[in-house]
Amino acid sequence: MLRASAGARALRAASARLADVAAAQTRSASTNLWDRMRQIVGGEPAGGEATGLFGIDALRRPEDFEAEAQRAVAECEELIKSITSQALPNTETVQRLDKISDVVCKVVDAAELCRHVHSSSQWREASQQVFGTLMHFVFQLNANRELFDAVAPLVRDSKLRGLLDPESRRVAALLTEEFERQGGIHLPEADRAAVVERHARIGDLCTTFVQNTMRPPQTFRVRPRSALRPLPRQYEPLFPPQP
Repeated sequence: MLRASAGARALRAASARLADVAAAQTRSASTNLWDRMRQIVGGEPAGGEATGLFGIDALRRPEDFEAEAQRAVAECEELIKSITSQALPNTETVQRLDKISDVVCKVVDAAELCRHVHSSSQWREASQQVFGTLMHFVFQLNANRELFDAVAPLVRDSKLRGLLDPESRRVAALLTEEFERQGGIHLPEADRAAVVERHARIGDLCTTFVQNTMRPPQTFRVRPRSALRPLPRQYEPLFPPQP
């Protein structure tokens, strides 16, 4: 029994030491992760030469965002030409459409993250501008009838669908759904233009909201006061009565 107790004490002591080691490793890993995140966000060197923002070499200055956006749009326009000039849709149609999505998202995703987390107002403003510009471009792509007509037959025509591997069929189906859901591609041209405008307006309002969250609290003059009734009461201090 004493031997068992000694063994239990030794086991508890060993467990405590292991717990201390694990805690120290967790603290070290957390510190290293935070340091690495700061390096990634700021493009700081990690034992080597400095990289661009989020590891994207082309993003070294705030104005580089605009250059990257222009490059992405130009590359996408070339891909669009190659898609719409094909005699018949095929596997390359899906690959090029997927490439368009990849090219845009690489810049949009970086801008989206930067506008929320970067400590520099210059970086946030530059990324905010590019985010809005590229999202407008995406809305236009989603309403592009020529692109839809290029991919839809690969989903609806059994012979053409049979030319695709399972992964390409899945991508084609998702792209077609995106055209229909986001772009209103089945609508007349005037209505599609209205859908694009509506999405753009929503995007602009989201941008304004994000920008306002980065500014100090402000007060506003609202007349008539009755216009404030739908607002929750906790927002009333933002609109003090004016003489």
